[in-house]
Amino acid sequence: MTSPNRISAAFLDIRTPGGVIMRRWQSRWLHAAVTWEGAEWGHAPFEWSGVSSGGLIDAATAALSFPLLISLEQDLRTASDGYWIGRLRVYHYPEPDDGPQPPAGMVIVGGPFRGRVVLAGVSDSRLEVTLDAGLIAAGGSRFPPRQTTTALIGTPCELGGGR
Repeated sequence: MTSPNRISAAFLDIRTPGGVIMRRWQSRWLHAAVTWEGAEWGHAPFEWSGVSSGGLIDAATAALSFPLLISLEQDLRTASDGYWIGRLRVYHYPEPDDGPQPPAGMVIVGGPFRGRVVLAGVSDSRLEVTLDAGLIAAGGSRFPPRQTTTALIGTPCELGGGR
């Protein structure tokens, strides 16, 4: 018996450092929002690389490529500038289950991968984005960037190790 062809579907959610989900995108169901995990996921035609079964190829970044659309560029610039966190998951399901919504029998084959959203490049036709796990602390939290001042820490900092 021949096994059915597999279809891939990627799901990307983007959240603020405080954990508020700002965007939910899926790559499979064209020009439509779908319901998955009790939430609505809009369509964004993105491609991914660096994600493999059970994790990542290089364990530090996942690469995403979006078409150059003004709405996507604005969202991704805001995410990059705001130190937002992206979570990418890739699923497979058998071709006969393909329909207007994600099938219940989807199986995760890549990720979940979390990393800080970094707008890595903009060309005439593409937006290149990385999810960089090295830029978030363990557990997914991160301090916002700040300049250290005496008012912030109470006493002057000394570099060099003590007495």
